[in-house]
Amino acid sequence: MVWPMTASRESGPPSFEYRCLGPVSLSAPDGRRISFRTRKQLALFTLLVRRPGQPQSRDALIDRLWSADGVTAGRHSLSQSVSLINKNLGCEAVLPQSKDEIVLADGLIRADVAEFERCAAQRRHRDARALWRGNLLEGIWFPHAPNFERWLEVERRRLLETMRRALHELLATSRSEGDWDGMLSVAGAALELDGLDETAMLAQLVALTLLGDRTLALRRFVDFEARLHEELGAEPGPEMRDWARRQRSAVAAPDRGEDAGPSRVSETLVPLTVTPLYGRTAEFAALWQAWEAARGGSGRCVALVGAPGIGKTALASKLADQVRDAGGVACVARCFSTEK
Repeated sequence: MVWPMTASRESGPPSFEYRCLGPVSLSAPDGRRISFRTRKQLALFTLLVRRPGQPQSRDALIDRLWSADGVTAGRHSLSQSVSLINKNLGCEAVLPQSKDEIVLADGLIRADVAEFERCAAQRRHRDARALWRGNLLEGIWFPHAPNFERWLEVERRRLLETMRRALHELLATSRSEGDWDGMLSVAGAALELDGLDETAMLAQLVALTLLGDRTLALRRFVDFEARLHEELGAEPGPEMRDWARRQRSAVAAPDRGEDAGPSRVSETLVPLTVTPLYGRTAEFAALWQAWEAARGGSGRCVALVGAPGIGKTALASKLADQVRDAGGVACVARCFSTEK
C-alpha cells in the first residue's frame, strides 16, 4: 500500500510517514529520511506513536526504557531523547502535557502499524496484508531496556495473531470466490508466518490440486506430515488426512476388473477442470454459498441461465471441482439441442 507523502491532517502540517512493520523507516513530508541516534530514542518514538494525542506518564516511560538508571538519570535521559526527537523531526512533535506527562501531537505521524490495525478491525484484510512487511521493529533488539523488550514481545505476538486471522479470513474469501491463485498466494503468506499452520497448509494443498498440480500437492503434504512429526510429535488433523486419502485414490484408482460392472457415482473419478474462469466472482460466490448450505443439511436447487458461450459450463465445472476436492460427490449430465 502506497501512502501519498503529501497527505495531511485537515488544517494541519503535512504528516511524517513511519514504517515500523518490518524494516524501520521514517520519512519527512518532503521525502527526507530521518534516523535516530540511539535505539532507545527509536523505542521512545515508537511508544509515543502507538498512542498519539494521549498523554503518557514520564515515570512509566522511564521505567520501560531506563529502569536501571535511577529516577534522576532516567528523567535526564528522557528529556534529552525528547529534545533530540523534536530536533530530528524539525518541529515540536513531542510536547509536555503536564509536569509528569508528555504527548505526541495527534495526526503528525502516519504509522503503518496503526493503519494495519485499522484495516484489520474494519475487515479490510487485503489492505492489511499489503501493509504487513514483517513484525514490529523487525530485526532490532533492545538488550539494555528489558522492560521495553517484554512490551515489544507482547506487541509482536498480538500483531502476528491479528495478521494470521486476517489471512485465514482471506483464505475463506478466496475459496468462496473461486480464486485459486489468490488462495495459493494467501496460504503461502500465512505459512511464512507459521510453517506449521495447518489451516494454511490445507488451503495450499487444495489450491494446488484445483490448479491441476496434484502431484506437487501430495509432495507438500508428505513434507508437512514429516515436519509435524519431527517438531511436535503430532500428525495432521482429520480434515487434512481425508484430503490426502482422496487425492491418493485419484492418483491410483483401484482396478475393478472386467466383470465388476459399472462404477458407482461415488467411485467415478472425474479429472479436474483447470480451464481458467475470468470474472464471475459474484456468481461463483452464490454457488459456493449454496454448496455450503447443502453441506449443512439445507439443500437447494440453483439454475445457471444465460446465452450460449458466456461461461455457464465453466462456472459449474469450477464448482464441481471444489465440491469433489472437499470430499463431496458431483454428478455431471449433459444434454444437447440435437437430442430433443
